[in-house]
Formats: sequence, structure tokens, C-alpha cells
Amino acid sequence: MPAEMINASPEAWLTAPLDEIGRRFSAGLAAGLSPAAAEKQAAAALTEFASQPDIWRQLPLLNATPSHAWRAGRLARFRGMVQDMHDPEFYLRAFGVRGAGATRTACGRYRDVVDCGPDETLDPDVQETGDRQTLRCVTVPRRTAWSREEDRPAAPPAETGSGERESSAAKRTHEDEDEDCEMQEETAAEDGEKKVRTTNGSTNSTAPATGGENSSEQSAASVAAAAVARDLPIPGSDAMVCLVKVYSDEHELALNDLVEFVGVVTLDPTLAAAPEVEDAMEADEAAAHHPPPSLAPRLHAVTWRRLEHSNPLLPDVLPLPPAEAAQEMSATRRQLLTVLQTALLGDALAAELVLCHLLSSVYIRHDVMALGKLALNVSNLTPAATAAGLPRRLYSLLERLTEKALLVPLSIAHLNSATLVPSKDYKCNVLVTGDLQLSRNTHLVLDETELSQGQLDERGVKNLSALGHLITWQKVEYDFSFHRLAYEADVPVLVLSEGRSLLPSDCRVPLQPSEEAERLSEQHRALEEYLTPSLLQQIRRYLTVCRRLPYAVPEALQGAVQQEFVSWRQESGNQVKAEDLHHLLVLARLLSLSHGKTELTAEVWREARRIEEQRRARVQRAGPTPVAA
Repeated sequence: MPAEMINASPEAWLTAPLDEIGRRFSAGLAAGLSPAAAEKQAAAALTEFASQPDIWRQLPLLNATPSHAWRAGRLARFRGMVQDMHDPEFYLRAFGVRGAGATRTACGRYRDVVDCGPDETLDPDVQETGDRQTLRCVTVPRRTAWSREEDRPAAPPAETGSGERESSAAKRTHEDEDEDCEMQEETAAEDGEKKVRTTNGSTNSTAPATGGENSSEQSAASVAAAAVARDLPIPGSDAMVCLVKVYSDEHELALNDLVEFVGVVTLDPTLAAAPEVEDAMEADEAAAHHPPPSLAPRLHAVTWRRLEHSNPLLPDVLPLPPAEAAQEMSATRRQLLTVLQTALLGDALAAELVLCHLLSSVYIRHDVMALGKLALNVSNLTPAATAAGLPRRLYSLLERLTEKALLVPLSIAHLNSATLVPSKDYKCNVLVTGDLQLSRNTHLVLDETELSQGQLDERGVKNLSALGHLITWQKVEYDFSFHRLAYEADVPVLVLSEGRSLLPSDCRVPLQPSEEAERLSEQHRALEEYLTPSLLQQIRRYLTVCRRLPYAVPEALQGAVQQEFVSWRQESGNQVKAEDLHHLLVLARLLSLSHGKTELTAEVWREARRIEEQRRARVQRAGPTPVAA
């Protein structure tokens, strides 16, 4: 029967996708297709099924599922960031199996190992290889507590249909599965001729046994565990690593992309040990690239999509808000400004600029310039405000409002010890993550009030330089030992300092509180009562929706803006530069988005001019504030 004539129930695709792939692959071969064509046709059918929105949504999310509930051989989702990209690897696209006096050809796609039944052996004369890309993915770094909580299901995912059925396996309970895994790990060496790895196209190297007391095995396990641990965004948190095998369109993915994958989960216990290598120099690399499935599950990608945002309260693809939503967005804006103003001791101007900062993102790059960013320096934090905990309290508030945030204290001790920039480990051939390996729209808060007198060592100087480079160019230069390679970023940076920051910024506003610092604790208690759960959800959705709105400057306003800039420059005695116009245009864009507007209006332009004039006047009144030291 031709593969396109085979009908598979949703239950069969969900619970035993590899069986369905095998059936369609065999039918394709029987119809005269080549192994490559038969594989492509079978995979296309699974991709079409998994890409249906209703099917996609009902698949379990590995991020939110405890490891003991992962189901091998079934479809699942993983949502995360591409942390590293390994070299392409070979796998067995087609392989022969001898048994009962005949040889059959099976498909090795979406598998880490190939199985032989009782009284069957692999036929080394019948095999064809393909290649796939392995991506080391991690859960989205620096997600805030509420964002992670929203991903957790209220109850364990329900079984579909036959429930306990595994692909190509008899029905059994989960407890039996755990026992079987332990037994398989102990006897993997004995059954090596029955189960071999599909990677690298080799049927000679059987999967080594695990659980032995051999020191080399223990060393490999420790290397693998260490490699997984240092890939985690936040060591000790509920973050996880997933090795995603991509079979097509891998060139469209880049480092630090946010992606949701749908694929087949593999947890074969023979993967608990790294593959044998002839060269001892490659042992560490093999161990780091092949951690046990209990530490890093494998997901063979069937399909995937790049994520526009990581807000769990909103759909993955954001539609344009309807016109009637403008009034609600305006109300939310006013409430958010009240929250920020209260947190900033009553400073309305600083609250406006922090709001614009929260909505800023790089919308285009022109030459080396990243357009759209608004790195903000809130200065003039008095010792009393710092002692009252303003930086920490403000960051805690931002954690409650945004889905991703990171606080970096700029103390001498932290700068001299922190690993901010990712680096290449050539011994294990992996990219070691750093604090600045962040996904798009992660809010970075730098607390410069922690800075005191002391000496920065070489690492401290490099870390400070990396922060300045990120602020100025929205790029992070990864350390590859012999050279540095710059990767683009989109990370809004907020610097809190006593004097003018020693780091660059796009905009500085000296804090001018109307409330005493001693009342800060009281102010934040009032905020706790004001920020009801419904208002928090409303603000969280508002920030994401506004940031993703399209924006344009009408032609009618373009000429007026240019003419106004010329007059402004003449009045200032040529003290106003082109950079000032750029900053004003960015500010006008962010103010427009904050009002839910997709076009600049004359009213918003005047508002931007007013805010900028007030800010400049405040900076001038503050005088030549010394750089914090």
C-alpha cells in the first residue's frame, strides 16, 4: 500500500510515532521509492500531523513535566533557548535486519539506537546514512518566578488512548519501566549486538554498559554531569538541558534563539554511557556531548517554531489589538506609571523613562548601530535610598512585572569572580555559558551602588568591558580563546548609581524623589496592596503587547520633525547633535507604543519633547556629577 494511502489515527501518531514512521517507510520502499525518498515522505506525514494547532497544544511540555513522567517514544514539546550547536552527526537513515531467513529494511530516523528483535541481527551490508544537527538547548534563562509558575500544569498530563503503550514495546506500568531501565543499564553490554547507536553511521560500536565500577566510566559520567550543570542558566534551579536533534532547516536557527520544538522523546538507557572512542583525547568531548538521558533527554525534532516572546499569558503569535483595546491600554499605562512612581519615591519623570525603558527593544540594525534600545541610567540614588534598599526593591518589582530579569551587583568582588561572557571549552568542544548569554527582551539591572573602592583584576576589567559593549552595541563578544566573536543581543539595560554611571548609557535621569527614603518600606507595602493579581496579569500582558506593536512615522510628520530639529539646533548654538535627534525619535517611538499607538502623532511628539526638555534641565541642575567610584 502506498505510504500516502496509509491512514493513522491521532492516537497512533501520539503514542507510537516511530511505529507509524516504520510502516510508511516500508510502504514507500515497496512502492519503489529510494530510502531517502521513503524517509522524507514518512517524516512529512508526521510533521503535518504534529503541526496542527490542536495537536501541538495538547502535547506535553517537557519543561513542565517531572522527569519520571517523561514517556519515551512519544511526541512531546520542549521550549527553550539554543545554548550551543554541536557539529553535524551521521545517523542510519536505513538499516537491514536479518531474521527468520529474510532481511528487512528499517528506518533509523528519530532514533538514537536501533533495535533488533529476538533471533535478529543487523545486516552490515544494508545501510544508508543521513546527517542531522544536534542543538544543546536550555530552558529560557532568567525567567521570573511567576513566568515559570504559569508553565506548570495544574495536574499531570492525561494519558491518551492506550496510556501506557510505548513505541514498539508492550504495555507496562511506569514502575515496571523504571525497573526495566535499571536492568537494561546493567545488561547493556550483554545485549550490545541487539541494540546499537544510530549516530556516526557505525554498526560496529555497541552501546557500552552503564553502572559499572570502572574508573573511566565514572570519569565520563562526572564529565557529562559537569557539562550539563555548567550549561544551566541558573545552577541549582529547576532549569534543564535538552539535546534536540534537527533533521532539516537547521541553518535557520541561531545561537540564543527562543524556539519551541515538537519531537520524539528518546530515553534509551544505553545512552547513559558515552560512546567508545579510540583516541583518549576525545573521551571528554564524547562524555560532554552524550550526557545520560536522565540529565539531558533527547528530543528528535519533527517540527519547530521560533518564539516571538516568552510571556505565558499570551498566545505565541500576537494579533494586533483591536481598536477598542486602546482605552484599556491607556488605563493600564496610568496604573503602571503609578506603580513605578511609587517605587521611585514619587519621581514622575523617572517613572515615565523607566516605562519607556521596559518597552525598548532593537527593531533594526543599521551598520553597527542597534536602533530602538534605551539603556537608562537612574542616578542620584542617595546613601539613604540605597540603605533603604531601593535598588533591590525596584528589581523585585520588575521581577513581578516582566517574564525575564537579571540583577548584576557591580561590586568589586562580583566583577572579579563572575562569569559574564560565554567561552569555548576546546577540551570538551562545548560552549560554556555565561550570565550574559541571554535571550531577547531579558531585562538586565546593574546595581552600581554596590561599587566600592578596590582593585579590579583581569577578569573584572573584562566583565566591565563586556557590560559596556553590550550597552553600546547590543552585542556580547564570546571568548574563543584565540579570538572573540560578537553575537547580537537585545537586552534592555537599567543602571542604578549614586553619581553618573561609569558605564555608558543612552539616557541618564537623576532621581528627584518627592518622598523621604525612610518611607520606602511603607511605599512598597502600599504597592503590595495595590498590585492585585488581576492588575499584575494586566500589566504583564500590556508590556509584551506594546513592545511587539508595529510602528511608523507618517510622512506628514516627518518633514515637521526635521524642520523642528533644525530650529532646535540653531537655538542651541549647534550644541544639539544628530544623536540627540535619534534619541528623541526613539523616545517618541516608545511613548507611542506605551499609549498603544502604531503611528507617531503630533501630541505624542510634543510629549516626547517635553519629557526630554525636563530631563535635560534636571541633568543640568544636577551639575557635573562625578562618576561613581
